[in-house]
Amino acid sequence: MQVITFGQPRVGTHEFALFSESRIAEQLRFVHNRDLVPHLPPNKMSFYHVGEEIFETEEGYKECGLGENEECCNHFMRYAPSDHLTYMNETMGMNAGICMWPNGTSIDFDPEPFFDWSSEMDDADNLIEHFSHKMEEVDSLVDRKKEEAAVFFEETKGKIAEVETEIQEEIEEKLNFAEDFIKNKLMHRNEL
Repeated sequence: MQVITFGQPRVGTHEFALFSESRIAEQLRFVHNRDLVPHLPPNKMSFYHVGEEIFETEEGYKECGLGENEECCNHFMRYAPSDHLTYMNETMGMNAGICMWPNGTSIDFDPEPFFDWSSEMDDADNLIEHFSHKMEEVDSLVDRKKEEAAVFFEETKGKIAEVETEIQEEIEEKLNFAEDFIKNKLMHRNEL
């Protein structure tokens, strides 16, 4: 079995990619030049590419290996959404990139070839960093609560052991008392 995709976004974690690649060995992921879609969702959110990247430029194709590669599409900070519409000099999908009026006539559409996403990426990076810090705080709180629970468990276990010892001593004391009482009664009966 073979899987070939064009302009595929990141679809899972690194563990998912390894699992997928263990099930389907030959997975080719074509990326056309500055296509935006393969950069979504950001890998800083733990998303990771599946399969081997084949990087398409005006000069040709470059095999980039499995997963993420900074030498291929990941080295761009500016993207061209229009690059998602064409692969191997073919328009992808029925009417891809063609806008139509409700009456069926086409609208001339020439998307701006490049959008500067650097400020949006900076905002996204800041947001990711903010949430990463929040996750660290949550992880720290969870660890602290686990430690408190472990201490509470040990203290409770110790108190239970103390109560068990007290109960055992009380039972032994009552048994000794009952044994002595019975012996005294029997001795008193024998004397009569």
